[in-house]
Amino acid sequence: MRYVCSVLILLFSALYDSLGFVLQLSSRRMAGETDAEWAKRQEVARQEINGRLLVFIHGALQALTAAGLLQLYPFKPRTVGMLGTLASALNCYFLLPPFPKRAAPASKPALAAANGAVEGKLAAKVA
Repeated sequence: MRYVCSVLILLFSALYDSLGFVLQLSSRRMAGETDAEWAKRQEVARQEINGRLLVFIHGALQALTAAGLLQLYPFKPRTVGMLGTLASALNCYFLLPPFPKRAAPASKPALAAANGAVEGKLAAKVA
C-alpha cells in the first residue's frame, strides 16, 4: 500500500506541474497583445488542460483496473469491471474523430433564392 501512495503522489505532482506550467504561460499577457489574441490563447490553454486531464484520468482508471486484476488492491469484482468499462469508454472517446466545424449561416437573400429555385423545380415536375 505504501508503494501505491508514493506512485499516486508522483503522478499528481507531475500533473500539477504540467498544468501549472500551461496556466502560467496562458495567464501572462504579452506586450502589445490585443484582447482577442489573449482570449484565443486562453481558450487554447483550456483545451490543452482538458485534454491532459482526460488522458490522466484514463491512465489512472487503467492503473486501478490493473491493480484490481492483479489483486494488489482488494477491489470487488464489480468494481474492477466498472473501472475497466470506464477505461474502455474513455478509450473509445479518444478514437472518435473531431466534430466538423459548422459552416457560416447563409444570408436571408441567399436562402430566399435557394427556396425559389426548389419551388421552381417542384412546379416544373408537377406540370
